[in-house]
Amino acid sequence: MNIHKTAIIDKNTKIGKNVTIDPYVIIGKNVEIGDNVSIKAGTVIHCNTKIGNGTKISSQSSLGGDPQDVSFNNEDETFLEIGENSDIREFVSINRGTKKDNCLTKISDNCLVMSNVHIGHDCVIANNVIIASAVVLGGHCNLHNNVIVGGHSVMHHHTRVGRNVMIGGMVGVKKDIIPFSLITQLGYMRGPNFVGLKRMGMKKRDILAITKAINEIKDSKNIINDLGEKFLLSDNEYVKEIGNFIQGESKLGFTR
Repeated sequence: MNIHKTAIIDKNTKIGKNVTIDPYVIIGKNVEIGDNVSIKAGTVIHCNTKIGNGTKISSQSSLGGDPQDVSFNNEDETFLEIGENSDIREFVSINRGTKKDNCLTKISDNCLVMSNVHIGHDCVIANNVIIASAVVLGGHCNLHNNVIVGGHSVMHHHTRVGRNVMIGGMVGVKKDIIPFSLITQLGYMRGPNFVGLKRMGMKKRDILAITKAINEIKDSKNIINDLGEKFLLSDNEYVKEIGNFIQGESKLGFTR
C-alpha cells in the first residue's frame, strides 16, 4: 500500500491490498477501495462509494458527489459503485443515485470513461463500455454491454442504449437506441453497427437478420405495436433480443 502523506482519508475507509493513493486525494465517509486500485492526485471521493479491484482513477476526478437533482434532500443512503478493471480518466464527475430510483449509480467492469465526462445520478453503465471525452449523461441513463459513445455527445435523462451500439461524436441522444445499431452525428439510426458485430465474431446470417430487423424499425410507424411481438417470435436470438428491448419500459420512444 502506498498512500501519500498529504492525502486526507476518513478513518473508516476500507482499503484493499496494493493500493496507490497520490497527493492531495480526499476520501470521505463510507468508501470501500478494492485491491490494486490507483487513485491519482487531486481526486475527491465524497462518500458512499465502492471501487472494484484493479480500477484506475485519474487526476482531479470527482466521484460520489451529491446528485444534481433539485429533489435531492441530503439523503445519506444513496451510493456510487464502480466495478473492476475500469479506467476513469481526468476530470470525470460521477454522482451518487437518488431515492426516487434505486439509490445507486453504477459503472460496471472493464469500462473506459475518458476525460471531462459527466455521468449523472442513477445511471447504470454495463460492462466493456467506452465513453469518449466530454460526454454528458443525464440522470437515469442505462447503457448496456459494449456500447461506445463518441466524444462531446449528450444523452437525455432516462435514455436506454442497447448493447453493441456505436454512437457518433457530437450526437444529441433524445430517445432509446435499439441494440446493435449505429447512430450518426445527426442523431439518426444509420443501420447496424457492422464493425462492432464483426468484432464480436457474429455470423453472417445473424448480421443479415439484425440488418433486416433494423430496416423494419426504420420504416415502421409504430415500433412497439408493429414489431415488438413479431421480433419476440423470431427464431434468431439477436432479433429476439431486439424485441425484448422494444417491449421494455421506454419513457422516450426510439431513435430511428
